Amino acid sequence: MTVRTLAATALAATTVLALAAPAVADSETVADRRGDTVGTGMGPRGLNPPPAKRADVVRTVGEHEDRRVTLRVTVADLGPGAYQVQGRVVTDEATYTFVANRSGGVREDYVSQDDVGPVMCDGYEVLLQPRRDTMVLSAPRTCLSLPTWVRFGVRTTATEDGITRADDARRDGNGNQPVRIGQRRLRHN
Repeated sequence: MTVRTLAATALAATTVLALAAPAVADSETVADRRGDTVGTGMGPRGLNPPPAKRADVVRTVGEHEDRRVTLRVTVADLGPGAYQVQGRVVTDEATYTFVANRSGGVREDYVSQDDVGPVMCDGYEVLLQPRRDTMVLSAPRTCLSLPTWVRFGVRTTATEDGITRADDARRDGNGNQPVRIGQRRLRHN
């Protein structure tokens, strides 16, 4: 084989491999301090209850893949009981909220767009992984108008011992403040 033939063969093989490679998701991992939940003002202990485990976010991973946007929220202890997770997703066109509610055996999971309300989103999934103390909220990119990039933030709220507590993945506690959105833009390719 000549050098030219070898070079052409190597170029062709590289091109085939490059085209066959799966799209790589852009992701961001956010660590949050344990024990930083705050009361929401509801319940007998008001705004200064002792720390809680179920609402206490310890890590959040946001992924912007070719077909989905996924938020993985790990809490100190994903035990039974009522809770709410709000994943705020800012795109190049709009702001969305991924919602997962559990209360009294009733589930309510949906995606909403600011200034519009709930959007039809076939394929929105909420998965609980109790052994990992993780909740996964995942929506197809088509539900978000196929964004070029996303930024995200997460807040959890849970009731333990009759006290409602909240935690924002990007700050100590949260109380009633808006969910803090990260500055890093996650691109899908």
